[in-house]
Amino acid sequence: MAFRTCPLLAQMTIPDGVTNVGIYAFEGCTGLTNVAFGKGVVSIGDVAFAGCSGLLSARLPDSLTTMGYRVFKDYSRLASATVGHEVGAIDQETFMGCVGLRKVTLGQSITNIGNAAFDDCPGLTEVTFLGDAPSASPTVFSSSNDLTVYFVPGTKGWGETFGGRPTSPVSPSTATRIQMSMATGRGVMVLGVVDGGN
Repeated sequence: MAFRTCPLLAQMTIPDGVTNVGIYAFEGCTGLTNVAFGKGVVSIGDVAFAGCSGLLSARLPDSLTTMGYRVFKDYSRLASATVGHEVGAIDQETFMGCVGLRKVTLGQSITNIGNAAFDDCPGLTEVTFLGDAPSASPTVFSSSNDLTVYFVPGTKGWGETFGGRPTSPVSPSTATRIQMSMATGRGVMVLGVVDGGN
């Protein structure tokens, strides 16, 4: 709970050698605008950055493999997120309450999406999966009425709908572009904020 609800904390550098960001570590740090992660972080605990409504930048390292539940809950300024190929699951309520979230890209290793992972994300219009269809609740996108779920042709398990929303294959050129953009960050999550997004 290192810096939980510390409103005066504005920036944080997590040094090389730190492997885990603990549960509730920065929850409710509303003044936090930037986090720089060291090279060794492999996991981020439950609720670690929930309620960090002022966060402008958080580039997670390509060593990251695991994120707990509610990690970015109520991160209202988040506009886009890309989760790289080393992360295997989106835990429950991870992006819950991210009302500005519009676009998400999920890497090839995602096999499960937890309950309410995208609950209360009314602005979400595009989710692109680079791997096979993961397991997920049939209502995982119930609050995202304008959402289309995109998948790469040749991947498995996709039907006409996923999570209650229509699906569509991406074009080969789009798939290639996404793969190339992620090649330099195998496990990285890049967060884009509403103020700086398109």
